[in-house]
Amino acid sequence: MMRFPVAHATHPDWNMALGLVVAQLKAALAGVSSPPPLGLVYLTDHFAAQAEALLAGLRQAVPSVSSWSGAVSIGVLADEAEYLDEPALAVMLLDLPESEFCVFSGIAPLPSHFDAHTALVHADADMTELGENVRELASRMVSGSVFGALSTTRSRVVQVAHQPGQDAEESVLEGGLSGVAFTHRIGVQMRLIHGCKPIGRERVLTEAEGNLLLALDGEPALDQMLGDLNVSLDQPRQALHAVRDTLLAINGRPEAERRYAGQLPAKAHVRSVVGVDPSRSGLALAEAVDEGATVTFCQRDRAFARADLTRVCTALRESLEPEALDAVQAQRLLAQAEAPDRESRWLHAGLESERIAGAVYMSCVSRGGGYFGAPGAELQLLRHALGRVPVVGLMAGGEIAHDAVHGFSGVLTVFLRED
Repeated sequence: MMRFPVAHATHPDWNMALGLVVAQLKAALAGVSSPPPLGLVYLTDHFAAQAEALLAGLRQAVPSVSSWSGAVSIGVLADEAEYLDEPALAVMLLDLPESEFCVFSGIAPLPSHFDAHTALVHADADMTELGENVRELASRMVSGSVFGALSTTRSRVVQVAHQPGQDAEESVLEGGLSGVAFTHRIGVQMRLIHGCKPIGRERVLTEAEGNLLLALDGEPALDQMLGDLNVSLDQPRQALHAVRDTLLAINGRPEAERRYAGQLPAKAHVRSVVGVDPSRSGLALAEAVDEGATVTFCQRDRAFARADLTRVCTALRESLEPEALDAVQAQRLLAQAEAPDRESRWLHAGLESERIAGAVYMSCVSRGGGYFGAPGAELQLLRHALGRVPVVGLMAGGEIAHDAVHGFSGVLTVFLRED
């Protein structure tokens, strides 16, 4: 049975935080004859300057962990703890066969002979041609899909990428892209969670010029959005506020898929409107969109985000353990997620998972803090529906899923136990 122990701590002194994490890891590994060989390490930007020392301390404390991967951000996630804007460190050890994963970076690229099925990716948000680099990496995967996050930080954009035999000074990098690739023998399931509520029907982009959307279903794009919002340019102040709160869910490769009513396409990426062109009735985005893509206007909604997270986790759990979660239990979880008061949502404790060994969760920083009701509430919802599995992750400046960079979303990846 695979073990994925998680350790985490917050303390103003990085040495103390490291000591607390190491103590937890050693307690979890006590009596284990074959410790996990892969470690994920996430730290808040309070500790960015000490990244090299932290990695050295972890390697010395748990020398059996031969490979490390990780990144810095303004927030880290661990089990049901959310550390936002405070000094914190979180570590997960993954009990996986060493032959079935490979750490990579700009200094140590992924070998061409490695049978990569998918990969966990950490990237610098300011990286040149970021989207193209993510697509290129995904195209090298057998699944055509990767998952991960962009660092958001007020200091160094630090990534950790250490593999056996690599010099210590090459293991902590600034900028670029790094991560861990996995073969098909590692059971991995990934889900993209949008949490944005559609406010109109899905439309096809029929005319565009670069990043300016001009026509949807043959009708002026701006007029379509104002119609869905039920506002008019005759009331500019009201229209401006409505447009600022409106997002676009863009699906570049429309295809038939099963989804719940009101659910966005699984591979859609959500973008903000950065401007309007009233003279051409166009909508401006920060990136170009190809004609033929579908567009859905949507808005952030706390209740919808809670329900969407629970729905995705419950559906994933049902697909993996149909005998453990019946329809009545699934509906109960969904009802509790939509309950208006926090106490009602926790009446039913999360069920243990028999198939999921551990999970990596990347959540947009805009979803953190009190967005889900209280700090850590998003992780409580996740583990309530998914099961009390080990979780580690980042509060990200952008989320990576499939072959694209997303926003305002959560990316959940679970590692399955060996049959």
